[in-house]
Amino acid sequence: MTYEAQFWQGSRVIGREAEINQILTILSRRGMRNIILTGDAGVGKTALISEVAYRIATNQVPTQLRQTRIIQTTFNDLWALAGESDNWAKYFQNLKTLLNEVKKYNAILFIDEIHTIYGHPISMSYLRPRLASGEITILGATTEHEYYTFIQRDRATARRFQVLRIPETDVLTTKQILTSFLEKEKSAGLTLVDADILDYLVSLTNSYIPYQFQPSKALSLLEEVIITKQIGGDRTQISQDDIRKAVCRVVGIPEEAISSPKKRLEAMEEVLNAHILGQKEAIGRLCRRLFISKAGLSVTPDRPDGIFLLAGPTGVGKTELAKALAAYINGSEKDLIRVDMSGLSEAGSIYTLLGVPGRDSLDDAPQNVPHLTRQLRGRPYSVLLLDEIEKAHPSIHLLFLHAFDTGRLHDNLGNEIYLGNTIIIMTTNLGFSVRHPIIGMPGSDPEKMAKEQEEAIMKSIKEKFPPEFLGRIDDILFFKPLTPEIMRGFVGQKLHQLQKITGKRIETTDEAVSLLCEKGFSPEYGARDLNRAIDDLLGYKLALFKLSVDWDQVRVLKIDKMPTAEELVVMGE
Repeated sequence: MTYEAQFWQGSRVIGREAEINQILTILSRRGMRNIILTGDAGVGKTALISEVAYRIATNQVPTQLRQTRIIQTTFNDLWALAGESDNWAKYFQNLKTLLNEVKKYNAILFIDEIHTIYGHPISMSYLRPRLASGEITILGATTEHEYYTFIQRDRATARRFQVLRIPETDVLTTKQILTSFLEKEKSAGLTLVDADILDYLVSLTNSYIPYQFQPSKALSLLEEVIITKQIGGDRTQISQDDIRKAVCRVVGIPEEAISSPKKRLEAMEEVLNAHILGQKEAIGRLCRRLFISKAGLSVTPDRPDGIFLLAGPTGVGKTELAKALAAYINGSEKDLIRVDMSGLSEAGSIYTLLGVPGRDSLDDAPQNVPHLTRQLRGRPYSVLLLDEIEKAHPSIHLLFLHAFDTGRLHDNLGNEIYLGNTIIIMTTNLGFSVRHPIIGMPGSDPEKMAKEQEEAIMKSIKEKFPPEFLGRIDDILFFKPLTPEIMRGFVGQKLHQLQKITGKRIETTDEAVSLLCEKGFSPEYGARDLNRAIDDLLGYKLALFKLSVDWDQVRVLKIDKMPTAEELVVMGE
């Protein structure tokens, strides 16, 4: 590293003088010279060591360090030189050669991801006496989680190291680092960026990218913007629009969520009501809560943006509301993170969500990363659906009780999951274990029926969940029974979808719509049978019609009910 530092033309480390001086001070003393730098990924641990190497190479260090070298390696590098995955003899020969080289040149050994070597006790048995005697000096870098998981438990070795925690850079320091980086990029013909653009960049990355850390996340985003503009042949100055688009690509949210938040929030209630019919009161209360949290005016800003319990019978639109909300927030209902709580009814189910203690963390194989960690770390601005929450084991309820309060979860591998920008929706069928009518009966009072159902549901909810759990929910939203008008609206939605699929205008008679309502809805299952009914009654007839005519010449599809049978007939114009 010291040799390469002589020719280094990149940006220098900025705003870390205290940490650099502390490293140089420890390395200059006679005893206890080993250091481990801990900190989140991206805060600049390796960059600090590179800066120390540069200062050694240019004699900007105390006298006793001026003839020192820094040699960089990793455990994986040593294994790669062995040539075979189980060639321990070759590996130890490489390790011995490396340590002899370190002693010969009075060098300092820098081991990045130093926790990986602690996973091999034989390697540590070889290093431990040499650390104790002072034969070698080691600089290491790792995250705090890996330090406490792998290094701290080996107390005999851990006490040989001085631990320095490297914090995330503050806003001012991050801007200085970005400015220095842009000065280097100036030679490539890039126009310098205004200070207010850098303020905007740091602000957006801090607000919308919670799982990465400064200065790495701001630098990475800035590089992405520069490369994107270069590929497109755009040599204009970087704008807020460029920064905003890049952030939205990384986070996976529509650009309007940042550029026009007020308009987007105001339109949300109208859009959701167009998708979910007959639930205006529930949707209105949900949107009012989200308006407060998305505007940044919640008195508990660290909690999730919204925590809602949707209560009501099956088939009235609870899950569909979660899908519609995910589509509006993230651009696609595929971005909904859905957890079927009925599969988490056993005491050990918590390991399915949070992983098995003792495994490695995110460096492990993807299939071993806990389910929630994998889903939420990739999409922090998502809608999390906990479907049929009442069927989960009580330990799962307690897990989320803590998350509702703090906006954070820790899986069993030590990874932190941020929920502060997540909307959490839970659904429940409590109160409908016996079959209450989901569809309003002719002559019944809808208001009275809804009130009676709400009272029955609330009684069941209080019996199932403890008060402290319910107290952390922002709102319990009751879904009303379906009415004939709502059912006809649902049929209209499905026919509109079919119209977009076929590219033809679809005209239906009242009799045809009534038949689809009759076959597509039931008192027990609500609207769950509607898709099947449309396929059975209309899909097959439509397919036969398409294959028997010149489809491209058809502009209008007319659908009617056969007068003598409960079947539909398709005609074209």
